Amino acid sequence: MKTILFSLFLFSTFLLSSCSKPSPTPAPTPTTYDNTFTVNGGTFTNTVLNLNANYVIGDYGLNGSTQTEIFVKGTTPDGKDSAFIDFVFGGSKAGTYAFNTTSNFGSIFVTPLPGGSTIQMDAKTGSGNMVITSFGGVGGNITGTFSGTFSSGTTDYVVSNGSFSVKRAQ
Repeated sequence: MKTILFSLFLFSTFLLSSCSKPSPTPAPTPTTYDNTFTVNGGTFTNTVLNLNANYVIGDYGLNGSTQTEIFVKGTTPDGKDSAFIDFVFGGSKAGTYAFNTTSNFGSIFVTPLPGGSTIQMDAKTGSGNMVITSFGGVGGNITGTFSGTFSSGTTDYVVSNGSFSVKRAQ
């Protein structure tokens, strides 16, 4: 009789332990983007452009010079816009580089899809800067932030919260 009771006890313990509630599904991790910026001006009102970058490169020694080029090309996750950023700065190390017309300059191109016309925005001299937060060796990353006033020639655009991360090619 003791053996039967003991067996029933073990069996009921097993059943109770195997009927526990399933673990809750963890909340999804929000997607973050290394290449993003916010634009205000013209048809843009607090428009955040997060780029699913299909081409990124950091290139030091541009045409034999001591300049570095940052180039990012991609589309927004919703597929509404295609954009690329193209920045050049005179240096090869972390630091702050103010936009000017000689050694530190930048352009942003945005093409509303499908079939919209491209808007080219060039950084206005003295209106903002790039902050290079890391400048890795070849194969490492060049990361940074940017902000300032950019102009299409007829319209000014305020660009804020810009960030980029590219792999250094040379």
